[in-house]
Amino acid sequence: MKFLSPKKTITRRRTRNRNDIFGGNLTDLLQREKSTIPRILKDCVEVIETKGIEEVGIYRVSSVVSEVQKMKDLYSKNPNQALNELRQKSPHFSANVLKLYLRELPDPLFTSHLYHRFMNAMECQLHEFRLGELCRVFNELPEPNKNIILFILTHLLNIASFSEKNMMSLRNLCTLFGPTLMKLSPKDNLQVEDMNREINESMLQAQILFYILQLHSEGKLIQDVPETNQKTDNNVNLIDNQSIDNFKRLNMKQKAQIDGNNNNIKGAKSQQIQTAL
Repeated sequence: MKFLSPKKTITRRRTRNRNDIFGGNLTDLLQREKSTIPRILKDCVEVIETKGIEEVGIYRVSSVVSEVQKMKDLYSKNPNQALNELRQKSPHFSANVLKLYLRELPDPLFTSHLYHRFMNAMECQLHEFRLGELCRVFNELPEPNKNIILFILTHLLNIASFSEKNMMSLRNLCTLFGPTLMKLSPKDNLQVEDMNREINESMLQAQILFYILQLHSEGKLIQDVPETNQKTDNNVNLIDNQSIDNFKRLNMKQKAQIDGNNNNIKGAKSQQIQTAL
């Protein structure tokens, strides 16, 4: 048994084989598959939205690590067989496979190159300026990264639209996926010296993802996209009116819950004061 320091366990592991699906070069994979979205992501999303969109704690429930590792190896050897086995397993298993694929990318989808630009955008005091800067930085991402992120964003909106049953609100999903999509590459991770900074950055990453989801749901995320870049795989819907309605409905519901909680807190404090008097 070999002991690894905490710094090493939070870094992304780079693959030795550029042709691997997990940990492999994203551009090479898309070229081999002749697709804009990696098959592994489409397969996992298909299973989750078909069988597990109402599963409580989807994306929170862990699977057996050794079984996930077997599926990872199987996808590199026989993707068709891998999909058949995914369909026979719990949707929580597909959720774990999807998260593993994203974690093992050599560079996060939001890219290390633009990471600090995204973080700096959160320093804008005015909400409109903050959203505008996040939108500008997002549109500087490589086209393959943008296509995949849009695909994932629509999937997260679909999951959150069933939050009353699966208990996974947009905030919960952003907390899980923010660090997964934005986590710094190994070189930058070595600069993380204390846990407080790691926690603060994770909270900012979740908030950034929430704002990006808001822009996406309103159709404001992509700016001046040439028609040739709007082509996607068949059956891959990056955004639709249902996703927009879901986001607005969920946002209003969350605000109502917050207002209700604040009123309860005020009422409790008032009662305490009267009791004390």
